[in-house]
Amino acid sequence: MLNRILFMSRRRPLMALEKMPAAAVAAIAAAAVFALGAPGRAEAEPARARAPSAGIFAYRFPSALKIDIEHETVTLPLHEGRTTDGRVTWYVVTESSDQTDATRRGVNYSNKLLNAVGTVAIQKVQIHDDGELVFEGTVNFGLSHVLVPGPNGFPPTQFAAGAAGDAKYSPLVQIVPEQNGKQEKTALGSGVVLNAPQVANETGLSGSVVDIDYERKTVTLNMLGGWVDGQFTLYLHTDASSELVAALESSTYTPNLNAAPGIANDEPPSSRAAIIPVVNGIRGDANPMRQGLESALLGEGDPFNVAQEQPSDPVHYTPIWDVSPVQWTDAAIAAGLRVQLHSQDAVRTQALAGNIVSALPGTADAGLGGINSSGSISNCPIMVVIPGGVAFTGGVE
Repeated sequence: MLNRILFMSRRRPLMALEKMPAAAVAAIAAAAVFALGAPGRAEAEPARARAPSAGIFAYRFPSALKIDIEHETVTLPLHEGRTTDGRVTWYVVTESSDQTDATRRGVNYSNKLLNAVGTVAIQKVQIHDDGELVFEGTVNFGLSHVLVPGPNGFPPTQFAAGAAGDAKYSPLVQIVPEQNGKQEKTALGSGVVLNAPQVANETGLSGSVVDIDYERKTVTLNMLGGWVDGQFTLYLHTDASSELVAALESSTYTPNLNAAPGIANDEPPSSRAAIIPVVNGIRGDANPMRQGLESALLGEGDPFNVAQEQPSDPVHYTPIWDVSPVQWTDAAIAAGLRVQLHSQDAVRTQALAGNIVSALPGTADAGLGGINSSGSISNCPIMVVIPGGVAFTGGVE
């Protein structure tokens, strides 16, 4: 069976730097554990986080407190919020639809999030004077996560998400004025849409949490490695609108996300951009050209999906990724044409040549050479883009 698919949470491949200048290799190796602030200390104002040394990253998430490239983790400020019935919930903020607000918070700017306003992909929140957000929807982190690889790894024979949002939950939130009796109190940032995934509450922790410190208000999350515009990238995997995707990436099953408009379309007024997982890429634990969901589910490391956009493009970037899986044709494999895909341009070129085809039915995306969007979403904020690219030899630590 081939259902809606995507990212694999079996990670931690051993890292090898290839196809890079020696100076860049040395810089990244020296920064394998790179702190942007004092270790274990949350910044009161995320925008004060110090910038990294020049030449290490083409892009890095501004308010990251620590980036560990080797282990694919990032430490972020942790925020305390509450549900409308008074329960504590903890969340991170990764994007804002307003550029000034994004700069102030030290997060990615994504104006395309505004295009989902008016749908259930966005839940309304209020903000108190102390900055605390009050959510209508929340997450049950206490479910049993199940993922049993199939004979070829993917598709799995059994799967179930370990966390699920309730009927009102979405990581995308819009700040609305607070009603105080008959008075309407306009809050700072009213109308702004944030990507604010919940990562912990009384029911447990998100599957992407590696470590959490409630006193210091920091959380360390694992990331997945992939490619964007020919460069290696590391990104979070927090929520998905398909239960299979959520099971694969150990994220929160969030059906409401699929109401975000713009399927198979990267141009505004779409709120989406594509993510292209390869089903049957090259396998081999030590093969630097390895890629794909089959490889990942066989325990060889990250699937190395291809993202369509990155934060350096303020017009097109969004963390709301339209899952658009591909597979190599038997003819292309027999002819030795299978390669590791690194960019949307490479995907489009191979699709138009007939070497890769859609892995699922769906809506054709002309920008990807007619590859289908499967109709599911994964919420994957980009944390790091590394110039020149990084190749992993595979393997599991």
